[in-house]
Amino acid sequence: MDTRRPLKVAIIGTGLAGLTAGHLLEREASRRGVELEVHLFEKSSSLGFHSSSITIPPSSSPSSDSLSYDDDGILAKKASKPWIVDVPMRSFQGGYYPHLLALYKSLFIPIKRMAFDYSFSHLDSTSPPTMSTHFLYEGSNGLALPSLPASSSRFTSLGRLLTYALSYLYLLLLSFSFWLFRWPGGTVEEWTRKVGRGIWGGWVGSQWEKFVEEILGALFGAVGTCRDQDVGGLEVGLLLEYIYLTLFTDHYTAPTSSSSISRALTGSITPSNIHLSTSITSLRRDVASSTTSISFTTSSSGETITMEGFDEIIIGTQANQAKRLLDSLLETLEGSDASEVGEVATSLGSFRYVKTIVVNHTSPTVLPTPSSDIRDINLLRCPSPPPLLPTSDGLSPPKRLDYFPPSPQNTYTQSTHILYPPPTHSETHGSVYQTTNPIMRIPEESILSIAHLERALPTALSTSLLPRLLPSHPQTLQGKAGVWFVGAYAWKGIPLLEGCVRSSEEVVMGKGGILEKRNGEREREREGRKDR
Repeated sequence: MDTRRPLKVAIIGTGLAGLTAGHLLEREASRRGVELEVHLFEKSSSLGFHSSSITIPPSSSPSSDSLSYDDDGILAKKASKPWIVDVPMRSFQGGYYPHLLALYKSLFIPIKRMAFDYSFSHLDSTSPPTMSTHFLYEGSNGLALPSLPASSSRFTSLGRLLTYALSYLYLLLLSFSFWLFRWPGGTVEEWTRKVGRGIWGGWVGSQWEKFVEEILGALFGAVGTCRDQDVGGLEVGLLLEYIYLTLFTDHYTAPTSSSSISRALTGSITPSNIHLSTSITSLRRDVASSTTSISFTTSSSGETITMEGFDEIIIGTQANQAKRLLDSLLETLEGSDASEVGEVATSLGSFRYVKTIVVNHTSPTVLPTPSSDIRDINLLRCPSPPPLLPTSDGLSPPKRLDYFPPSPQNTYTQSTHILYPPPTHSETHGSVYQTTNPIMRIPEESILSIAHLERALPTALSTSLLPRLLPSHPQTLQGKAGVWFVGAYAWKGIPLLEGCVRSSEEVVMGKGGILEKRNGEREREREGRKDR
């Protein structure tokens, strides 16, 4: 490889992982004196970090007819300060997101400290179903005393609160026990039985299991946007690590929109090298030059374009989408390259994803009643499925919205985050409700947007592969045939934004990463020229 020419890197996918990789490459290459040419490829018409976000102009009411989308998240002909609602809403907790917070700080992105409060409710098995709130968390990083829900009798609420309080103290003890001794382990379901009935017997154990189901199951079902059954199959260490790392830490949000964050991350990338509305059709490896060409189609013209000469390819998509790209690359490889990339493709196929629905709307019907039980974030479960969508009166499920109706095999936690309008909209707009994984019917006329997303779900197999996604690992899966992978799934822990940043840091700056590889090539070329 001729290291005297610029290092040419393609980044496929512009979620936070891809954008962070591009930003770090530009920043670190400049510091290390490496000439660089970065290209971004995104199938959406806007950068992926905010491609599902919606924009509400100040001059209109929040209805589906008033929404306007554009590539930059800004309305050119209307108000200069629209209300941009991120999808999904991005908040993060200090103890679990140190590298994300450091990245935002380095970009001078303002961070706002929050103290979210929560309601935990359930639907009763009645017809029509009724909502009852069983716990109110009052924020202040866990330091505030919980309130008693108005929807339950005081006696019932006090008894439940006492049970929850004792179970929470037990949970903290178990979390630190796992932190210190890695005991007890297993899946969440196995661990719940082991430390519940297995130690304390019948009634006490059943109360503990109820706490895990009603509080932990709801909370981590919302964090991971997955079913109770999926939470039960997770390695318990993932949950316990999250608990002890976030204990008494602050929540944060970035008051600026994700479109502004995207612009900050791409500020040093040549605008003509950002290719939007492009669908990658194939990757082809030129063995002689050790470079890769990318073929893609554009939605505007439909023509196929091929760009050649990429030294490195960073894939910042989901693992299942990255596998499809590797399958096309495999057709051009032979020998050890084909064997190595084939192993990588098989490994990426081990990562599992779950479907997620995010609905922005204006209907308060998904919130607890009475209103005194409503909090910033409102969680709702339905362990025993009632008839959510009656048909006897002629009603049928709305055409625009997929639900997750509960069943014994599929129990989801519905999460509704109340988004309050900014000052520019406070006089003309009410709140917007962002509901993730709805299990209740949302009136169609109140719906502003629907986003269908996928989230990585850690499994025992995918977790075992994570060490090999470190470039420094002796049997790393990174860098084979010049292809690298970044994303929430590619880092240990619950797949969240922190994983996007950490995996990008390792691929770009870590031991065995792209820039270290480039420096090694430069040194070998210098030594070769000396020998000649």
